[in-house]
Amino acid sequence: MRGALVGYVVFHELGHAITYDLIYRDAKGEYVAESILEPDDLEIFREKFEALEKYLDSITIWE
Repeated sequence: MRGALVGYVVFHELGHAITYDLIYRDAKGEYVAESILEPDDLEIFREKFEALEKYLDSITIWE
């Protein structure tokens, strides 16, 4: 059971690291209407985010 709990915590914290919401927060953590990323960087971020999302969706945690 400990392994499951560790896995849960790891993926939970990973979720904080990759949340899409953070690109709409300024240095003070306040919401901003436009992304803090430059347009080219935003496109790269979206591509990488979508690839990671697809990969994580392909993992079966428990059957």
